[in-house]
Amino acid sequence: MVKGFRLSLLLALAATLVVGMPAPVESQARPARLREHLPERAQTARLQRLRSTQTRTYWRERMQQRAIRRERQRERLRRFRAFLEQLRNGDLVVQGEVLATDASDAAIARARDLGFSVLRDRVIDGLGQRLTVLRAAQGVGIEQALADLRAADPGGDYDYNHVLEGAGASGPRVADAGSGGGGGVPASHVRIGLIDSGVDAEAPTLRSAHILVKGFTESGAIVGDAHGTAIASMLVGENPKLKALLPGATLYAADVYGADDPDGGSSEAVIKALAWMARENVPVINISLVGPPNRALEKAIATLSARGFTIVASVGNDGPSAPPLYPAAYPQVVGVTGVDSRQKVLLEANQGDQVDFAARGADVLVSTPDGELMKVRGTSFAAPVVAARLALEQAAPSPQQGSASLAGLRSQAIDLGPRGRDPIYGDGLVDGAQIASR
Repeated sequence: MVKGFRLSLLLALAATLVVGMPAPVESQARPARLREHLPERAQTARLQRLRSTQTRTYWRERMQQRAIRRERQRERLRRFRAFLEQLRNGDLVVQGEVLATDASDAAIARARDLGFSVLRDRVIDGLGQRLTVLRAAQGVGIEQALADLRAADPGGDYDYNHVLEGAGASGPRVADAGSGGGGGVPASHVRIGLIDSGVDAEAPTLRSAHILVKGFTESGAIVGDAHGTAIASMLVGENPKLKALLPGATLYAADVYGADDPDGGSSEAVIKALAWMARENVPVINISLVGPPNRALEKAIATLSARGFTIVASVGNDGPSAPPLYPAAYPQVVGVTGVDSRQKVLLEANQGDQVDFAARGADVLVSTPDGELMKVRGTSFAAPVVAARLALEQAAPSPQQGSASLAGLRSQAIDLGPRGRDPIYGDGLVDGAQIASR
């Protein structure tokens, strides 16, 4: 009886469902819920497609930047095979050379016993630092030679003579363009340093500017180059369409590449350039070059920082997951990343604790050596914005004034990304327009 009743009930329910019995409440709500979530799902799909596109763009940009850098290294190696070599980790160094910092006569004697010869041995005026350039014995690989030297003198300061490179890329030349770096107020009282490739002081945009140039390769040659000239034009260039950051300022331009010399961009050349800046008492120094860590260069930077010199450097364009690049990653250096016109970090920019500030690094208007205007991209062209801002605050090297200037800049920087300091934008954006209003 009970079984028959249950069967009859089930049949009745089935019949009523077939002929249109109202669905349960949860079944009624389901179509509405689906309709409610359709826009969200569509939005999610669109976001996923956008992220996928951005990811592809990011990897393409990153691969392009790395390919450009690798190609530059390969080209230099092809041209200077007798002078340069590449380590197993990819770093480019001057062939067979080791830099010894503040080595004693006894340490130099030990190096000679290991087969090293002394190429150059001098106390760098302006740093008070003894820099000895050693050459490994013929037939001994530089990596093994350096390892042997460090093992024989564990307390010594020895390193390769690493080669640094520029941290930016050029874009198309333009007849008309938007704004340049900032459009600064006259800054005739300001002095700022630039360590880079050669600045063409006779370029139309720089001809009337106050620029002191000096060469620091072994040849001492000074040859105008696009990279160094572009950054100089950002700082002190004179052109109705180009708004220089520090019009009227005195620029000390150190050429560490010379006439495309084999030792161009070497750590030794950069150290000598820093010493010149120290002798000239230039309070703020911009370095838009990148490379691996180097003990001799690190010590020179630490020496100047302790005396109150402010050194600003670009963080590099090897990508957000790449190892830190130097000198920006030294704790005494102000590291600068680049952003685009939407205040978004450049996809190729390095990220990490070394990032202190951000500045415009895309579609930046600069001048070429022949006076034409060009838009450029890279962290190389962001660093001068921060350097110019700090140079306005420092008439002479001073630890106290340097710290105060940095503190003031942090308080005025525009916070981007996660709230507070972060590894993408550091303490925030320094706007070139802020320089013009000072």
